[in-house]
Amino acid sequence: MKFSKYSYNDMNEILTNQGAVMIKRTFKAIGILLIFGLSLSSLYLVNLFFMKPVSIDHFLGKEFLTGLADSPESMTYIGIFDQFNWITRHNSKLSILNPNDLQTNIKDAKKTLKILNKYKDSSLSDNQKITKKIAIFDTENNLKQLEEFPYHDYPLNQVRGEHHNLISFMSDMHPIRSLSEAKDFIKRTNLVLDVHLGQLSWLEKQAAEGIYAPKFVYDHLIKQLNEGEIDLAILAFPFDIGQLEHTIFAAETFWVALPIDHPLADSEGIEATRLPVDDLLLLSEGHCLREHALSACSLPSTTQRTSMQGTSLYTLIEMVAGGLGITLIPEMAITSDMVTHADISLKPLLAKQKPVRELGLVWRSSYRSTAAIDILSTHFAQSLAH
Repeated sequence: MKFSKYSYNDMNEILTNQGAVMIKRTFKAIGILLIFGLSLSSLYLVNLFFMKPVSIDHFLGKEFLTGLADSPESMTYIGIFDQFNWITRHNSKLSILNPNDLQTNIKDAKKTLKILNKYKDSSLSDNQKITKKIAIFDTENNLKQLEEFPYHDYPLNQVRGEHHNLISFMSDMHPIRSLSEAKDFIKRTNLVLDVHLGQLSWLEKQAAEGIYAPKFVYDHLIKQLNEGEIDLAILAFPFDIGQLEHTIFAAETFWVALPIDHPLADSEGIEATRLPVDDLLLLSEGHCLREHALSACSLPSTTQRTSMQGTSLYTLIEMVAGGLGITLIPEMAITSDMVTHADISLKPLLAKQKPVRELGLVWRSSYRSTAAIDILSTHFAQSLAH
């Protein structure tokens, strides 16, 4: 019988050392795999967010998620992200409009369109080709709206808007299942004023661009007031409100926009009686700003060059810059980009009785909450004064 030259202790030490080596090799292999996996993940994320992703499906998925991340209300509505709220903090946030975001949105839309067009049809399946066409169609429409019609919407009215949506969202959608969610609710309510101020800044920008609701919208408001569907409305005057009550909370003057070489361009101000009516360009029939401008100058509704009418204040400014005539613009619009960048001359409109456009609240005589009317009127007046 042969015996090992190693003792029991020696064998135990050898086995222990071999076991340690195997463990080290195992951990080393796991470490290498982890590093490899992290490297691949990092490369994938870099490709996904900073380059053209390999798959158009991955790219569109990323676009959806990043768009969702920009809307904390949508993340709350979907609900599945609530378990990650400790990271995203979406339940304590609200979307706040900022007109300055417009250029960023245009830039993002152009970038999306550029990447979509990089996917060659030859490398796509039939379903992916259809997906690509739809995505390009939607992105091009969105880009056109952002560039040409960024403020052509009426976000606040008697049917919809943040003044309705926000209340419904906070009462019906925001979850309160724990102390932390209750605290998030309070944080969100503290942001409500910022949401409304953001909406007001957007509306001020819209007004400065000369975009107003057509006259038939105001006719509909009067009907709803008379029938009791709504209690209050904000209108620009003069406007025929029949037997309804009203109070004025603000007024703005009118200015005359002229070609820079117009004979009156050197005047410090232009009397309403000296306006060259034959050169006057106005918005088409049915636009409330047209009626306000004519009323401010005490001119008949038939006044204007019948061969020249504009569909928006922007169009009128461009026509003036092109030497086609003169027009009247409200004071709120004189600091807008479309006016400051136009090659025109601006002069105040003068008259014995200062020509103004008035803004006011309208209500039924049977409406009893007069305190609410006073509060709103004071608030609007102070906001516009700032």
